[in-house]
Amino acid sequence: TIDAERGLFKAHSVDLTPFRNKYFFGFAYTYGAQKDYPGARGVEAVWPPEDTSEIPVWIRELVIEKLEAKRVVPKGWINSATINDYCPGGFIVSHIDPPHLFDRPIISISFFEDCNLVFGARFGHPDEGPGEATVPVLVHRCTRGNATVMKGYAANNITHGIRSCDLPGRRASIILRRVLPSAPVLKDGRTLPLEEHLKSRKPFG
Repeated sequence: TIDAERGLFKAHSVDLTPFRNKYFFGFAYTYGAQKDYPGARGVEAVWPPEDTSEIPVWIRELVIEKLEAKRVVPKGWINSATINDYCPGGFIVSHIDPPHLFDRPIISISFFEDCNLVFGARFGHPDEGPGEATVPVLVHRCTRGNATVMKGYAANNITHGIRSCDLPGRRASIILRRVLPSAPVLKDGRTLPLEEHLKSRKPFG
């Protein structure tokens, strides 16, 4: 948080909101209203990786390497880390992580306050009033220091989110994912596959 306030991160690494701050490393991506950026065509895309700060050494050494050692993911597989810093009463709308951007599994590490991750529930933004809400198909307890690994049906066929009532105190999470080589990169008002973008940046000779 202090580094973000000091402007030490690259252009697309920080997204601050009243209920939740997001810090992107490796890759940042468009979501919500950001999908309306020129060239995004209403779908999620990643920003050019050169405009996002690299994954910090402490995340690699203390988290990623431990997952690799346990063979949760292959060595070098994770290329994206997102820190979510939630205020008490914070939330994340019900969603499925875009399969055209992210490989599976999706890994979330929880810190500070425990919370509930709800699957298959429909609920609105707290500022929009009570609205229509449905009972979750499953309530998964995310406890401090534990990892939640989503793949298969949990990642692809049912939504997940966090309601305001499920988050009584401050919580942080680190979301670890692999951005696909075919993921669209949004640059200069157009998109192209990540692998093509990376090739275009390689020096000639």
